[in-house]
Amino acid sequence: MGQTRPARLVRCCHWLLSTLGFGEKAEARVVSFGVSTLRSFDVEPLAFSKLDAGDYKYTITATDTTGKPVSTSTSFSVKTATVKTTGVKLAPTSLTLNVGASATLTATVTPANATNKTVSWTSSNKTVATVNTKGVVTGVAVGTVKITVTPLAGGTPATATITVKSVATSNITFSGLHTVPNPLTKGTAVSVKGTINSTQKLKSVTAKIDTQTGRDKKCATTFTEANNAVNNVKFDLKAFDAGLKFSKLEPCDYTYTITATDTTGNQATKTINFTVKTAPTTTPAPPTSKPGPGASMDTKLKYIFGKSMGTQTWTGYSNSLASQVGKNLKTIELDVWTLVAGKKVAKKKKLTVHVKVANEVQLIFRDIFNDPEQFPISLNTTGSYTNRGNTWSLHNYGLAIDINWDVNPMVANNQVKNSKYKPGENPLCIPANGSVVRAFKKHGWYWGGDWVSKKDFMHFGYINK
Repeated sequence: MGQTRPARLVRCCHWLLSTLGFGEKAEARVVSFGVSTLRSFDVEPLAFSKLDAGDYKYTITATDTTGKPVSTSTSFSVKTATVKTTGVKLAPTSLTLNVGASATLTATVTPANATNKTVSWTSSNKTVATVNTKGVVTGVAVGTVKITVTPLAGGTPATATITVKSVATSNITFSGLHTVPNPLTKGTAVSVKGTINSTQKLKSVTAKIDTQTGRDKKCATTFTEANNAVNNVKFDLKAFDAGLKFSKLEPCDYTYTITATDTTGNQATKTINFTVKTAPTTTPAPPTSKPGPGASMDTKLKYIFGKSMGTQTWTGYSNSLASQVGKNLKTIELDVWTLVAGKKVAKKKKLTVHVKVANEVQLIFRDIFNDPEQFPISLNTTGSYTNRGNTWSLHNYGLAIDINWDVNPMVANNQVKNSKYKPGENPLCIPANGSVVRAFKKHGWYWGGDWVSKKDFMHFGYINK
């Protein structure tokens, strides 16, 4: 490796190998010569093949008999041998995804000890599927695409075939659903009927009765029925008849909810709101001294005001009733059907009428409510008593009732076709042969729709005025 020639007798000679820049001792050996004459010698060779990669300093020091050292050194670097990449393996080599779903491909560079294992990923059609730098593939649209992984240091790339399919369509519908009577009389059993149909197999169906949101939970006994082994595209709700006990519900406002879930996780829900009420213990009795439906106007007026009209005109007679305006009135609460979001629901309606016709009005509205027609009555455009600022209007005494006045107008006989009165088209218009007219006439009241020169379709009066 070199020679050292001292000027005088050499006492010893040694060498030192250290890591360059850090001063750590890598390896050192001392060679003693003890020579008395000038001579040449070779330094013992090092096992350089054992060195790890790094930067080193090689130092030789010679010391003569006087103790004076002489050194020489050289620096060098050891580099790691480069292992070339031959290719890459990909797993799996084929994959099926739904649109929107993702999966990961695994790339293994060969050989295992390759120096540079960096790879790049590409998709042959990004509109079908994409791939990120970690091999995560995401389906974008229906189709087939090649995903390629390439070693950046060279070698053979690998590909995987990805098939993207559409997500299975799912649609759940309810048909022939039997609605719960509203209101429902306490103790009444209800047989819920209907069919659930699905484009995918149904996984589960549940039905539940619970109190409506915002109501006192203490007023209710709730029921839940579940079927978790449907495995079919159709389900008959009669399977729940034994589980849901409507007849045990206490008076309250309830929601009946049916929930169906298919094997794809899609879910559909049907809700029905209803009210349970206590059955009335008694039916309002008609007044015993009240004139019958066929009684004359004079008889009816004497019953109400205590005096007959005789030969007076109505205007003249009504002038004598000024002290009766707004007197002897009673506010009653009635069950009525009304429209909410286009559907008929049961509500309460208050009317202020003359005390002597209060029971009769209750009977009239009971007949309307119980009729299969379920005629809807607007809560805001139906009324009775109002002080019209005169004496001749029956409304001053609570002896006339206007129903749905916004669509049952007073018009001249020859203007009916051009008016808002459209029975058969508008469910709030009172038909001449409907349950409302029948109920009032049954109890001897008169309908303004029967007048000749003009029609007052909203108006029902205790007498024909």
